[in-house]
Amino acid sequence: MYKPTLMKQLTCIAIDDHALFLKSMKVYLNSIEWIDLKETFTNPVLGAKAILQIKPTLILTDQEMYRGFGVRFFCRTARRFL
Repeated sequence: MYKPTLMKQLTCIAIDDHALFLKSMKVYLNSIEWIDLKETFTNPVLGAKAILQIKPTLILTDQEMYRGFGVRFFCRTARRFL
């Protein structure tokens, strides 16, 4: 498996409305040494609050969650980091 040598560990939050997908994603991401999955959420509002608290370097979200809410959610939340 590829392991970057000069990259620090990435903190990650995953948000998706499918719990089974999040479960499999958690197993996969936990197998990657340089990714630290902090939390997974099926509720986008709780996910947004966690993003503001944890300030992850990687956010995984479902593009089509709740009729496209995933992308709009990311754009609105990302503005708070800039």
